[in-house]
Amino acid sequence: MSMPRHVKGTGIYFTVEKIYAKSGLPALWNTVGSAAIQVVRTIYEVCHFQDIYLDDEKIDYDNITLWQTLRILYGHEVISKNTPEVANNLVFCGTNTYIVPLPNLNDNFLGEKITKLLSDSYHINFVAPLDFGQDPIPDIQLYGRLDINFISSSGGLDVPTAIAKYNKKLVKL
Repeated sequence: MSMPRHVKGTGIYFTVEKIYAKSGLPALWNTVGSAAIQVVRTIYEVCHFQDIYLDDEKIDYDNITLWQTLRILYGHEVISKNTPEVANNLVFCGTNTYIVPLPNLNDNFLGEKITKLLSDSYHINFVAPLDFGQDPIPDIQLYGRLDINFISSSGGLDVPTAIAKYNKKLVKL
């Protein structure tokens, strides 16, 4: 059985967001009702594989000795060096839910403030049981940005999806 390899993040992330419509919200007299969408957000980080050295000797993950293991556990200095190999590491997968109480409400009868209150989108923040990891770039969202296009393949039948690359060191999307 092969041991897992050590990796180090590069600060370059690939973000994938997919939009799903949520149904089942109550409607008034089976006509007008609220709308909800769920944005599933998946983030991968580009990582370098690393070799681990103990006393200038490369440690073989599959044949590590008991003596090497004890020295590492008791704090002997270990040096890690990047290899040319890279991989994508899943660091986060989670959801954001947005609800609009009464979408497309253009009624002057209720007044401007009430109409705005009922037709604005609200972010419902809760932790889903299947969320994975900690979001490393929570301020960089694709949904709601005017410069990001969501694309739906198969003639518009597939889930709308957007993909972007973010460099955390350069702060560039």
